[in-house]
Amino acid sequence: MKIRDYLALMVAAILIPVILFSTISLNMLLKSQREAALKGVRETARTSLVSIDRELTNTQSAVRMLATSHYLATGDLAGFYEQALFSDREGATWTALLDENGRQLINTAVPYGTPLPEAAAAARVSQVLEAGVPQISNLIRGVVTNALLVMVDVPVITPSGKRYVIAQGFRVEHFNRVLSQVNAPPTWLAGVFDRNGMTIAQTQGPAAAQRGEARPDLRQAIRDKTVGVIRNESDGQFRLYTVLERSG
Repeated sequence: MKIRDYLALMVAAILIPVILFSTISLNMLLKSQREAALKGVRETARTSLVSIDRELTNTQSAVRMLATSHYLATGDLAGFYEQALFSDREGATWTALLDENGRQLINTAVPYGTPLPEAAAAARVSQVLEAGVPQISNLIRGVVTNALLVMVDVPVITPSGKRYVIAQGFRVEHFNRVLSQVNAPPTWLAGVFDRNGMTIAQTQGPAAAQRGEARPDLRQAIRDKTVGVIRNESDGQFRLYTVLERSG
């Protein structure tokens, strides 16, 4: 074997371990950066969830106060309407009172005495009354306002035994405003979805203006009650890391 061949083997013997070590080091660096980024995403998701839950909890507390109303107990719906109107957050929520058949008796989105639609929420009201505890609805369209809403439903039984559901509805735009207050990098996308994988709010992309079903892989993960990191695809067919957190 010529000296040149020996030299070539020596160079190869030196370079191959260096190349292998560099490749392993680069992979470790990329993995470390990815884990750090995912930790940031998880923290942002939890922060977003806390903000959303705070909104829903505050609303539940306000509606529980309405449930103790003297006007409701005595059947004074006009008085109850004024009290409910006072509890609304202007531009964000409004309140409806439904009887046990799902018929709206008042709705603060319209003046008191305005004719309201026939029973359109019988199934939802029945479920809330049967559960006996406050419920958060999926994304629905209001029959009075025609707006997309998330409802906080609280069951009520008056001293006389009458059963009602007090429902306070959030416009979906309110959740977009809550998400916008979470300091996430502009390249990240934050969203709120209902139990069926319908987009309630989203910080960017088409769903921020037009609600619809999430992509099939994400929708399935939501329906499976997945928590943690999943790999899924964006609308542009890019592979994503998505962190899912669930509200109680």
